[in-house]
Amino acid sequence: MTKLTSREKLEQAAIELFRTQGYDNTTVQQIAARAGVTERTFFRQFNDKSDVMFSGNDLLATIIQTSIAQNQSDNVVEIIWTAYLTIAQTVFADLYAHAKERNAIIQSHPHLQERELLKQSHLADVAVSALAQRFDPIVTTLAAHNIANVFHVAFGLWVASDGHESLADMMLKTRKAWADLT
Repeated sequence: MTKLTSREKLEQAAIELFRTQGYDNTTVQQIAARAGVTERTFFRQFNDKSDVMFSGNDLLATIIQTSIAQNQSDNVVEIIWTAYLTIAQTVFADLYAHAKERNAIIQSHPHLQERELLKQSHLADVAVSALAQRFDPIVTTLAAHNIANVFHVAFGLWVASDGHESLADMMLKTRKAWADLT
């Protein structure tokens, strides 16, 4: 069994406390104590308690950038789609229970919902930036934000489901429904 890092301990402690006490009733001091670290250690890892819920954002952005850089297709929608599908197939492959729990916490608090929407927009902007030199900016922006929305809808359906399907499978169903609309 691998030893958890202080960051992982803090993330785990925060999710447990948010689930049992609620986001508003949980303090940084309580999170640090539950994780067995000091508040100073908490603030070396995170700016505030909401950051704990969004610690994977840099990884998601990196996957999008890397996938786009490696994809030489001339179809902007397919390039962005592949990047988000890569996230579903790698990051979320075995994280259904964690994703469902995290989503329930986010949906329980308006500030966290806002952060989630900002994250979604930021990731779409990462895709736009990565493709800025290759495609028309209007087409790229529309494609990136639409694919981000497809991912977001698929994610919501996935965490509301029983988890028997993968997020990637749910994305394929959602994309088909989106294509049927256009």
